[in-house]
Amino acid sequence: MKRVGIAILALLLLLLCVPVCRAVDVTEAQWDSIDTEALEDAASTSGAELELNEAFNLNEALAQLGELLAGQLSAAVKDAVGSSGVLLLIVLFCEMADGLSAVTGGAKGPVAVVGTVAVTAVSVSDVSSLMELGKTAIERIDTFSNLLIPVITTCSVASGSVTGGVARQMATVFFSTVLVTLIDRVLIPFVYLYTAACAAAAVVDNRGLGEIARLLKWAVTSILTVLLLLFTGYLSLTSVAAAGTDAATIKLTRTVISSMVPVVGGILSNATETVLSGVGIVKNLVGSFGVVAVLGFCVTPFLRLGAQYLAYRLAAVLAAVISQGKIPKLIDDIAGAFALVLGMTGTAALLVMISVFATLAVATG
Repeated sequence: MKRVGIAILALLLLLLCVPVCRAVDVTEAQWDSIDTEALEDAASTSGAELELNEAFNLNEALAQLGELLAGQLSAAVKDAVGSSGVLLLIVLFCEMADGLSAVTGGAKGPVAVVGTVAVTAVSVSDVSSLMELGKTAIERIDTFSNLLIPVITTCSVASGSVTGGVARQMATVFFSTVLVTLIDRVLIPFVYLYTAACAAAAVVDNRGLGEIARLLKWAVTSILTVLLLLFTGYLSLTSVAAAGTDAATIKLTRTVISSMVPVVGGILSNATETVLSGVGIVKNLVGSFGVVAVLGFCVTPFLRLGAQYLAYRLAAVLAAVISQGKIPKLIDDIAGAFALVLGMTGTAALLVMISVFATLAVATG
């Protein structure tokens, strides 16, 4: 009851300070209160040139992302094909060396070890560079969300979703901080350990090392899945609980205005619909801008990681045709490292987008 009373008082002060004749200008006033330049600067690192204003067009913004994707697709495919080509050459040379050893009566063991080390060296270089790319994208998404979510929350609160808006902001900030910390201190080291365990298992033919690699991969995917489930679950529960409170607050506020303000109380009560509608327009535009920007942050890492993952999987299939040794399985296992980094980046983006979508889905009044 205390929280509802505070919310009613805040809405009363807001609405009574807005003259009826100026109700139609609420959208302009809301835009003036937003630091659009800071959001545009943060979004510019995504590669798309987005402008946040009342003329923002979602279709045009998505078209920019399409152009960005098309412009980087060829480079991503070229890099992925180059890496997989090197891996296949290593496999081919190892098979040739094995054949020569069979003719001369030499041992095959050293050839397999050298081949495994060579594949590991190429793979670790690719994993490290793309992991850094994914980490940079996650940090940019986190920085951008720290600017976006408070603006979305302000618009949400101004449109009547007082309890829900604050709850969503707290949840997004908390889970985003936890995710970035886990990725930096736990998940990235796990991916490196996973790659090392896969390589070691291929060299020494140790089943235990293979099980450790699978355990590390399971741990990374499980942590990301649990974190996302907790976030969506908490968001769903708080949204349901807050929806009724916020709707009741707005309805009670209108009733209080209508009954307590002499003569013009009814007019002011009706004007609240215009005020809330104007703020809702701004909220939707800012939310759409935020979603497009987050997608922009994901274009490059998703393209390169996805292309590399597919190239490694294809290389593993072709290598299995050439060789019956352990190297094809090693290549296939290392492809899983790219999938893990892709999952980290996708989870960071989903946290922000789910929060924005949840805010846009709220209809107050």
